[in-house]
Amino acid sequence: MATSSGRETEATQQALAKAMRGLALRCANEGWPIQAEVLLHEAAALSGDSFPDRSLAGGYEPGAPFLATFEVENFGRFQVRRRGEVLAPCHSARALWVWRYLLSTPHRMATKGELATRLWPNATGERAYHSLHVAVAALRLYLDDGGESPIRFGNDCYMLRDDLSINQDSDCFQSLVDQGKQLARDGQLQRAEEALAASLALYTGDYDLSGLDFAWAFVEQQKYVATYLDALDSSGSIAFEQERYGQAIARFRRLLNRDPYREDILAKLMIAFHRLGRRSDAAREYARCAFLLARDLSVEPSGELKRVYRALLGVDPPANVERFLQQAPGSIAPRLPVRIMTLEDED
Repeated sequence: MATSSGRETEATQQALAKAMRGLALRCANEGWPIQAEVLLHEAAALSGDSFPDRSLAGGYEPGAPFLATFEVENFGRFQVRRRGEVLAPCHSARALWVWRYLLSTPHRMATKGELATRLWPNATGERAYHSLHVAVAALRLYLDDGGESPIRFGNDCYMLRDDLSINQDSDCFQSLVDQGKQLARDGQLQRAEEALAASLALYTGDYDLSGLDFAWAFVEQQKYVATYLDALDSSGSIAFEQERYGQAIARFRRLLNRDPYREDILAKLMIAFHRLGRRSDAAREYARCAFLLARDLSVEPSGELKRVYRALLGVDPPANVERFLQQAPGSIAPRLPVRIMTLEDED
């Protein structure tokens, strides 16, 4: 006979699974199949069902094709699909400059002057406009499938047609992170974590800059890197608050691999290790951070981080962290080589 607590837990799981199916349906209807399937798998696991082989409320069915005109991958590599078929590489790099810039703008449009300035910053006005005209012609040819051109021009602006369905992994990623953080603010931590986990599954690598040697493209990449780190922080913090320290450690370590100077994250990582009884791991993570701060920034860990170390381990932090790393069991020092700059490096 199930206990009252057991029935409440089961009811909560079923309610969560239902909510996740609703979110999956929304994702599917907006043309985001990857995260829809992720959420459906999680919902099935929570409810104890096999992965659905039926449609959800008459909507998305796993594996069913979507009618998006274009699906664009920006993370890890740049790739375009048109109605499910991968397009061959474009022979014109400049055409892709225009395509990717338009895809990065909020309304997928930009003035002629903006495009010429951003894509040909060192060219004279007349030459830049000529290059833009040639690039747009090549882009139209590349994207054309025998119908109306996907690129329009009006009011001195180039724009993508309003009726095009263009789904980008980067847009989906940003939307899921925003949803997850809002759910966390609303106190719906389990649903928040599911949305954040789905977003992290989409981030298969940084925004691809291949062939994009432009300041605007670098800014775009860094924007998504910051969002990725924010998602890791939010997801790890939820797991930490719920005392699922193993998952919190995994998230925090991924974050610190990209931003090793985040002392706030390191403090939570050390606490998580300590609560699992892994005191030596907590000490090594502190020493690793101290090593990198000294090597890269010529600073010591903050007084607050040192106090966390003393509170957890009952001793002062090691004075010589490099020696500590070399002598500690399972040393990570080989991953942190000390490189001495030579005169040749300065030339």
